[in-house]
Amino acid sequence: MQFDWIKTFLLAAECQNFRETAEKLFITQPAVTFQIRQLEKEVGAKLFERKGRHIELTSEGNLFLKHAEKLLNDYHTALQDIENHKKGVQRTLTIAASPLVSSTQLTYILKRYMKVNPDVDVIIQVMESNMIETAVLNEQVDVGLSRQMAIHPQTEQAVISEDPVVLVVPSSHSVSDEAPINDLEDIFKQYTLITHNHPEYWDSLLRELNAQYTFKTMVATHVSTTKHFIEEGLGFSFLPHISVRREAAEGRIHIVEEHPLVLPITRTYLIKYRPNQIAREFERFVLTLMR
Repeated sequence: MQFDWIKTFLLAAECQNFRETAEKLFITQPAVTFQIRQLEKEVGAKLFERKGRHIELTSEGNLFLKHAEKLLNDYHTALQDIENHKKGVQRTLTIAASPLVSSTQLTYILKRYMKVNPDVDVIIQVMESNMIETAVLNEQVDVGLSRQMAIHPQTEQAVISEDPVVLVVPSSHSVSDEAPINDLEDIFKQYTLITHNHPEYWDSLLRELNAQYTFKTMVATHVSTTKHFIEEGLGFSFLPHISVRREAAEGRIHIVEEHPLVLPITRTYLIKYRPNQIAREFERFVLTLMR
């Protein structure tokens, strides 16, 4: 069986037309017909039937379709593995990481992981936390590094770090150590509260705040956008400490240390599903590193 036949079969199944298939493959229509006939001889079944000007998969064709897709994917994976081996890269680890993890903890982790695992080709896919569990379950990635707890019963997860939420205001808002803020009324009156920039804690936090204060809100779904708005004096927010350490150290924003609120703890989760060997090794490395 030739893989060109499988490619032609898959494209024909998508196009439902041999002429269109031939045009996309830059070959003649008789060549397409020949390849399909040869494939049918190989599998011992008729794969297509004509319906007017179009073609449709037979029941055997539909059955073969999912296997053909897997065959082609496995073929491409084998070619990539061989190419990696030539380059000295013997294994691949694909990680889905949230934007916040990617801009903070991931650099620290990868520098050390890649140093002791030079044979591993690392692929990073940055995606929102609420998409990471699905990517892991669909086996699009080996592991996920998410700021949101997994909920599917078949996923496994481990907490690799914990980080407190802090109150962040523009640097122009003066807060002195001699006069710590015990009444947040002036902050809530002066600034707009920027919300829902991080998963998990905002709904419960807003319920607590609404019971005590009156304020305006603005939704900004990314931490980076929220920090920029705070720097520009557009509002204030409650953000994970890890996300604002640099900006606070550089004086671009201010962390209010003294206030009467009890703020939540955020976590970074390592999520996996049917872990392969490299995923298990990566988890052990990260848990040891972040301990």
